[in-house]
Amino acid sequence: MPPPLRRVLDRTALLLGFPVLAMSAFVAVVSLPTHAAVVVCTASVVAHLALALRLTRPRVAFVAVALCMAVLAITSGLFIVVPSVLTFPVALHAVVARGGRLDGMAAAGVGILGAAFGTWRFVTDASVKAAGLEPHAGFVLVALLAVVAAAWALGQRTRGDIARARAEEQRSEERVAAAARDERTRIAAEMHDVVAHSLAVIVSQARGAQFADRSDPQVSVDILATIERTGREALSEMRGILGLLRGGGQGGGLAPVPTLGDLPELVARFPGARLTVVGTPRPLSPARELAVYRAAQESLTNVLKHAGDGVAVDVTLTWTSGRLVLEVTDDGAGTTIDDGSAGLGLSGMRYRLEALGGTATAGPSRTGFAVTVSLPTEEDDR
Repeated sequence: MPPPLRRVLDRTALLLGFPVLAMSAFVAVVSLPTHAAVVVCTASVVAHLALALRLTRPRVAFVAVALCMAVLAITSGLFIVVPSVLTFPVALHAVVARGGRLDGMAAAGVGILGAAFGTWRFVTDASVKAAGLEPHAGFVLVALLAVVAAAWALGQRTRGDIARARAEEQRSEERVAAAARDERTRIAAEMHDVVAHSLAVIVSQARGAQFADRSDPQVSVDILATIERTGREALSEMRGILGLLRGGGQGGGLAPVPTLGDLPELVARFPGARLTVVGTPRPLSPARELAVYRAAQESLTNVLKHAGDGVAVDVTLTWTSGRLVLEVTDDGAGTTIDDGSAGLGLSGMRYRLEALGGTATAGPSRTGFAVTVSLPTEEDDR
């Protein structure tokens, strides 16, 4: 579907063209015979209308204006004093600036030929001599060629400005796209953390309920309560993540971002896990606190999935000058559970921490398995 006419036409060229067209009509009526004046006025009107296409159809505008100038020159040698002749350098500038390179070269050639033909027509026409003018051919040619050269040079400069503006716009779009990709990656990591952690806790608790003492139903009740609480928390976080994907549309509000203050509650969900804090806690950015929380969550989830229920886990936060170290170690006891997702969460955790200038290592230890995370505090980044 073609664009609306008002978007195709250059209204500025039309508005500025009215006074020029009026002066051209006056000059033609005063200086030329009636039939010649009608031709000059008609060609001038067409040239100004064509010039209104210079921004969107520069090639069409230039060809139309050039033909109108040829009509003016053929009609009378006095065409050079008709103000509407200024439409030619404007059209030349537009096609050089907004057309292809071949268009610009062709337009320059037409301009040179037009200058030569216009000079000959002006200095040899009887109506020019009848008006008492004795123009010098060399001076007229140089003047017309100078106008053509100036229009071409300005068109080249504008062409460069347009190219730079388009390149900057493209770079800006690429930055926006890259930011969107990063955000999608972050949301995917959040989704993985929430789902993997919550399902691991639920599966572990459900498996424990199967072996609960039938004579003590309270055990099963407590386990079901834990499963319910974990499910509710997972749903709350999932609503927050989906809220980000919807751009804050209708539905549940965004869930609060976990912080290190939520770490004790996280550790408390895992039987046999113990949290130890060494050193004096220091302020961290929300991104760093979330990264450490997710690292602890992923590590504890892996303990449940791959080491089983009856395992002891030590979670240690060590605060040093300018650095925070998280260690999650287990004693290797329990039954190994393989769900085919080993290593995926650890890779995402490592990527998240490396983006913040930290490191993450995971592997066998003397007692079982250990995950170590080291992250600089904000003071190191300043």
